[in-house]
Amino acid sequence: MIFDIYATIVNNQLVFDLPYHEFKRTDQIALRRLIIDWRTKEKIFAVLRSNLVDLGPENPKQQLVSVIKSGYSTVTDIQVSNPVFYRVQIQQLENASISLEPMFGRAIPQIRNIYLQLECISE
Repeated sequence: MIFDIYATIVNNQLVFDLPYHEFKRTDQIALRRLIIDWRTKEKIFAVLRSNLVDLGPENPKQQLVSVIKSGYSTVTDIQVSNPVFYRVQIQQLENASISLEPMFGRAIPQIRNIYLQLECISE
């Protein structure tokens, strides 16, 4: 199952439009694609995290992907051809939290929009 998720900025906060979906205990999730439309061309290092991802030893910081943006463009487009699937930690997608956090302490510059595509597999 594929989830197309969009985020907008509301009061300087990223707000993700998460659909309703009930996960099974055996479901696993991975990031397939991430597109970020930035308001700046500066170089950026960040991490996309979510409580969807199990806190297990494979991923104790609940990271979906690391983002390294060059200073040449305002768009970051990451396509993951061989994604890593993690056990889903929460039961409902709409209750998930997703955040983009700085990697080295510098504040995240303003963003216009974010699109991410998640893939869920069931065993």
